[in-house]
Amino acid sequence: MNLLLKKLGILYLMLLSIAYAQAEVEQIQTDIDNGAYALAANISAPTAIELYPNNPQAHYLYAFSLYLVNKIQEARAELAVALSLDTDYSSQYQHLNGLLFAAEGDTYLARQELKAAFKNDPNYEYAMDWARVAWQSEHFDEAIEAFKLASQTEKGKIEGWPLLNIGRILHKQADYDAAISAFKKAIQLFDAKDNSYSRNFLPSPGYVETFYQLGQIYEELGDVKRAKAYYNSAKNSDPDLEAASIALKRLENTAP
Repeated sequence: MNLLLKKLGILYLMLLSIAYAQAEVEQIQTDIDNGAYALAANISAPTAIELYPNNPQAHYLYAFSLYLVNKIQEARAELAVALSLDTDYSSQYQHLNGLLFAAEGDTYLARQELKAAFKNDPNYEYAMDWARVAWQSEHFDEAIEAFKLASQTEKGKIEGWPLLNIGRILHKQADYDAAISAFKKAIQLFDAKDNSYSRNFLPSPGYVETFYQLGQIYEELGDVKRAKAYYNSAKNSDPDLEAASIALKRLENTAP
């Protein structure tokens, strides 16, 4: 009986230790999710590491928080520790590795890792990061592909950003019809999402940007009437948008 009680006590302490470790790790994730990157990198992650030095998830989140505060070398070293403790090279490691490659200037390896991360775990954030790196490195077709994949994820189906960014790329390429189509679909998504909340706040910046981009396209096409309408929509959505005011002043004396 005493032996059984002793074993149960040991088991209880083990479970308690796991629970405490999980709470410490969850705190790092909470800080990151709340945008408190410096807090995660300087307080919650180091605390978790000190208490649970063999926890790979704590090291991974520490590495991610270091990346977010632009401490790239330290993040790379911390990711190596996480990988030494966890032999399963999962999508979260691929994703962070890709972000670090991008920060280090190796956009080829960054794109390969981010694409692989999305293939293994097709979530919105992985696709958007892959698309962003492809776009910034001027691999435009790949960026459009990745943004399209992002828009097909569960989260992406209600987000206007992938379509807005596709429209931006197509606009730069002077593919006006395709850009207009992407922008109009983005407006529908931004509008639907904004209307799901209280209206006592400014619309999404993406919503405003989409109207402004459409104004630019129609101005470039010489359709002054539509250009003015979309610039006005942008300004009505955000009265402080100086670019829309400048555009409307520029077109003030231009006949439709």
